[in-house]
Amino acid sequence: LYAHYSILEIDGKRCFKYETMYYDTDNFYFYHQHHNQRVNRYKVRCRKYIDSQKSYFEIKFKDNRDKTIKNRCRLQSHDFVREIPEDTKHFAEQFFRPADRHLLDRIGPKLRVDYSRITLAGKEFKERVTIDTNLAYIYRDGRVHTLENVVIAELKQEKVCRESPIVLCFRDMRILPANFSKYCMGVSMLYDQVKK
Repeated sequence: LYAHYSILEIDGKRCFKYETMYYDTDNFYFYHQHHNQRVNRYKVRCRKYIDSQKSYFEIKFKDNRDKTIKNRCRLQSHDFVREIPEDTKHFAEQFFRPADRHLLDRIGPKLRVDYSRITLAGKEFKERVTIDTNLAYIYRDGRVHTLENVVIAELKQEKVCRESPIVLCFRDMRILPANFSKYCMGVSMLYDQVKK
């Protein structure tokens, strides 16, 4: 793939550490929306970029056209919080449908996921490839569950192109696309009361 992609490098580093805290209601409303393949669904999280010491509050919304829209705001604190601050909640309300805004008062931290990421940028096509390794799920009591020998490669394209070099490479290697959610996988491993 070397001829077709550039690798993101900052200060000589090519692999960057991420920590993400996912928020949900006590009955895992967002998880069940995803598990039931509902459209117009949300994902709410705080993400720390460890190497740059920046943190963001993010809302992802998947609409009924299968398009994912992500909005985020920078957080002043680099610590994960149990309750979302009021100013951040006001930011989030803009991206929730009016009928769903009450959910923001009911959410709290449910799962932390740490991993390392390498990012490739296509030279010929407008696309990015993220490669996530070293996945670790951190439980509330401090226990850690790691997914050994798992790599998540995600292709992000402006327009679907099945002739992309990485698509052709994966096809040759018999690596087939699959749906995978870090959040849903972690919840299903961590919590007994959810459907799996």
